[in-house]
Amino acid sequence: MNHVTLSGSPLGLGMVPSLESLISREAIDAGGSTLSAELWAKVTSYCDSAQAAVETYLNLITTLAPGEVESATIPPAPGIDEGLWQHECMRLFINGLNKLVVHLSGICTRVSCPKMTATSEWLFLCACHKTPQECPAVDYAFHTLDGAATVLHSTKFFSERKDPPATLFANMIRRLYRIFAHAWHHHNESFMDFEKMTKVCERFVRFSLHFNLLQKDILMPYPEL
Repeated sequence: MNHVTLSGSPLGLGMVPSLESLISREAIDAGGSTLSAELWAKVTSYCDSAQAAVETYLNLITTLAPGEVESATIPPAPGIDEGLWQHECMRLFINGLNKLVVHLSGICTRVSCPKMTATSEWLFLCACHKTPQECPAVDYAFHTLDGAATVLHSTKFFSERKDPPATLFANMIRRLYRIFAHAWHHHNESFMDFEKMTKVCERFVRFSLHFNLLQKDILMPYPEL
């Protein structure tokens, strides 16, 4: 992983500086595209590759300004490679979903949720087996997250020599969204507590709709978007 140093603090792992130490108060107060453009300019001035810049920008904007949902889902400047942006966003979503599953670990168990459902009508089979099969919700979540992470790190699908299949992200998004749907329907209070702090589901939904990776008519959390 690439790391960048600003004012003696490594960005990526380690201690992250405050937003005020990176960009102007005017940009912070303005928010939106003004904030994202100034932060992007700051990050790119220190990063030695496009991948490092996108990764660092996304980590900073979601950590220091989680309420800036659009700034963390839509590229902050023209010319950013769309595939790279989507890939780094997906890595961040998987990290956020892992944290959500851990957040729910006391109430979403193999006993309380023996099947992966969202409402009494939707039953999802786990595709991480030779033949899709029923799994407890927590197992479905971890199987799906592990599978998605493996794909994102695979040179079979991602390399400098070729682009991934057009349907790859759409299939991944569809399966990952089921974790949000289960949490929203069956563990709504805990889900909303987590969402208020992180906005990870709203970011996921806005990203998916912006890049036409998710059908709007299946939305449970954030059907109004």
